[in-house]
Amino acid sequence: MTNPSISSLQIEHRQETLGIGAPTPRVSWQVETSLQTWQQQAYELQCLDDDGQVRVTTERVELEQSLLVDWPFAPLRS
Repeated sequence: MTNPSISSLQIEHRQETLGIGAPTPRVSWQVETSLQTWQQQAYELQCLDDDGQVRVTTERVELEQSLLVDWPFAPLRS
């Protein structure tokens, strides 16, 4: 594998997100790549609907952070 890809996505430390119980949960991810010198420099997040269609995309955020990133979308509802 050469291209970086998301290997693990977690919402508030959980991979199973049903019933998360927080309207603005924090997001974490891990990147898998075989490129030894690769480093995340920025990110964009997308919110998808039930059909997998993109509803919202964030602007590019110039941060290396990928652990417990603040929820950038409208609060979730039950």
